[in-house]
Amino acid sequence: MNCYVYLKKTDPATYNNKAMHDLAYEMLDEILVEKYNINLNSCEIVTNEHGKPLFSNPALPFFNISHTRGAVLVCVCDCNIGCDVEHERKLSEAMIKRVFNEQELKIEKGPKLLLWTFKEAYLKMIGTGIFNKSHKPDEIYPNMVKQGTLLTCNNISYYQFINENIYGTICMDTSLPVSMVIIA
Repeated sequence: MNCYVYLKKTDPATYNNKAMHDLAYEMLDEILVEKYNINLNSCEIVTNEHGKPLFSNPALPFFNISHTRGAVLVCVCDCNIGCDVEHERKLSEAMIKRVFNEQELKIEKGPKLLLWTFKEAYLKMIGTGIFNKSHKPDEIYPNMVKQGTLLTCNNISYYQFINENIYGTICMDTSLPVSMVIIA
């Protein structure tokens, strides 16, 4: 059992949401064919009540996608997974206050953007979306910003990376080896 993570760098000057979404699903198909011998066209994708995509057949692997200016991240895993990737930028104070709860606002471990990717990946993993403020961050990410290492805290495993100006986090509900491929 593994977690397959593919990061594709794209031209940040030509960001197009639909094109990035389509590229993410092309990458998903490639991973499914290469690692599971499954063609995406033969799979039905449904969404949960918060919009998280998943395969209707529970025997198929879990997946999650994210894209930003300059990168597409696709994860396929044998356990529940969430991921987020962000292009380096400064978060506005208004956005920080809208997204982070009181405990998170006090966290000083690394860049807020890496904390953002962790929170979004975690909330995508549990399937609720970024604006959920009900979790207790001190219970799930006390060891933030150890890039390139799989860490586990309170049954949540996460892998964080910074690749040039791209920040990302993968969260899983089981500790599995992470196989990351970066496509230039």
